[in-house]
Amino acid sequence: MTETTRRFPISGRYGLLIVAALYGMWQLRSYEIHRYQHMDFHKVLSVSDANVVVDDSVAPPRAVWLGTIRNSSNRPWEDVVVELAFLDQSDRLVDVVNPESGMFVPRDSNVSFRFEGRLTKALVANSRSQVRIRSAR
Repeated sequence: MTETTRRFPISGRYGLLIVAALYGMWQLRSYEIHRYQHMDFHKVLSVSDANVVVDDSVAPPRAVWLGTIRNSSNRPWEDVVVELAFLDQSDRLVDVVNPESGMFVPRDSNVSFRFEGRLTKALVANSRSQVRIRSAR
């Protein structure tokens, strides 16, 4: 009785090269995923064209914040939380409002936002507002 051996199309040196290439691609993909998970959103997300319009004719005063969030990275960001910080003349924090959370910003794009709120007259008269990105993932 003779024993026959089967030859697979991927065997020997070629099989080893293919396995090494697949392993390398898997490692590269794992690195990319890890890099994206730990990317600092402060470096790639920014607020531009932010301004506030205050209507003092009603009591309490109403304010509308308009602006744009710019994503300069090649990955989308989810759950972007924007906060409105009110600072006094010495740039000390007076009050913080978190009107919007859960925004989605696609990769390499701009997203406009609009927030409305009611303010106290003292806050309007004695502070300036600043729009900041608090967190993102």
